[in-house]
Amino acid sequence: MSIRSNRLAINGLALAGLMALTGCDWVQDRFRECRHLRIDLENRGGSGQAVNLVLEGERFGDDNLVPWLSSRRVEVCAERGDVKRFRAGRSDQTLSIANCVVTRPTYEYETTIARVVWDRGELGCENW
Repeated sequence: MSIRSNRLAINGLALAGLMALTGCDWVQDRFRECRHLRIDLENRGGSGQAVNLVLEGERFGDDNLVPWLSSRRVEVCAERGDVKRFRAGRSDQTLSIANCVVTRPTYEYETTIARVVWDRGELGCENW
C-alpha cells in the first residue's frame, strides 16, 4: 500500500470512530427525511366543555381551546417510528397525556389524517 492509501484508510477509520462517539442518533438526524403529517385534535368529551388540546411544546391558550364536538388541525414533520406527545388540559392543568407512535409509511401521509381524541376524560391516538 502506498502512503496515500494508508492515509485515506486511517482518515476513514477516524471518521467512523468520531461518528460512533457522537452516537447513531446524530448520524440518523442528518439523513432524516420527514414528511408533513396532518393531525386533527378532536374534543369528543361527554361533558360538553371545551378543552385545550396541544402538541408537546405548545402552551394552553385561547388559540388551542377546542369546543365540544369540534377539532383543530396541526401539522408535524414525522417519520415512521417517531413518537409525538400531546396534552389535554384546562386552565394550565394537564388532564391527560398521549404518546402517539407513527406507524404509517411516509407515502401515505398525503391521504391520511391522524387523530388525537379527547373522550371520556382520556386522550387517545387514532389512525396513526
